[in-house]
Amino acid sequence: MKNINVILFLLITTITIFSQEGKRIAITIDDLPTLSHSIIDSDEQRAYFRRILKTLENYNIKATGFVVGMLIREHTKDLLREFINAGHVLGNHTQNHFDLNNVSCETFEEDIQINQEILSDYQEKISYFRYPMLHRGNTDEKKTRILHFLAKNNYTVAPVTIDTDEAVYNVRYVKAFFAGNKNEADSIGREYLTHMLNKLKYFHIMAKEITGREISHIMLLHMNFINSYYLGQLFENMKREDWQFITLEEALKDPIYLMKDKYTGKRGLSWLERISGNFE
Repeated sequence: MKNINVILFLLITTITIFSQEGKRIAITIDDLPTLSHSIIDSDEQRAYFRRILKTLENYNIKATGFVVGMLIREHTKDLLREFINAGHVLGNHTQNHFDLNNVSCETFEEDIQINQEILSDYQEKISYFRYPMLHRGNTDEKKTRILHFLAKNNYTVAPVTIDTDEAVYNVRYVKAFFAGNKNEADSIGREYLTHMLNKLKYFHIMAKEITGREISHIMLLHMNFINSYYLGQLFENMKREDWQFITLEEALKDPIYLMKDKYTGKRGLSWLERISGNFE
């Protein structure tokens, strides 16, 4: 009985501490080093990567970047070292960005290991893993096996509480920008900012409804073209709304990430949706 009381005391104390922290958020960036969409040339890929790196520096943000091995090319391989040298951390996002719904566990595990070998040339220890498309397995067997594999290989899964349709806006923006349609591109950029801020509010409210407190959020972004122009405006708006930027390591100390994942299925969901049981 005494041990149970101690555990309850520690849990309540931990939650109380986190409830006093305010609006905290870790920035994570998927699909490093760069995306070309068969439109963006190698010089511009390097340039947009560095614009994002500069924005992170301007806001004193230390991000975790999840690398897809097949995206590493001759013109981008040195960008990962620039990312690390700026104080950021690399994570594993698989070699081929396979959808776990559509491949075997063996194939998925091998893909993680191939990427791990590549990333070990850049960073001695790769601690974090993120599922492509946030797909964690469409069957209980697949979901459990991959989780066991990740734990055995000393990975910490990086969940996402702030999930958005940012990638959709990027595709539209890239097409308009490189077609020379400036007015259309500017309009898409404004839509993107509105969408991102609305999603922040939506998931912030959801988290408080689930836990009754402020949590340490984890936001999913991409190393993409639209962010190279609009990420600074997004961060500026977030600062005005009193968001504090923290690291992924700090965010994962929040006990919300120890809660049970209730979802098994094909969809890629926010961690908040997974633990709430609300899969609509």
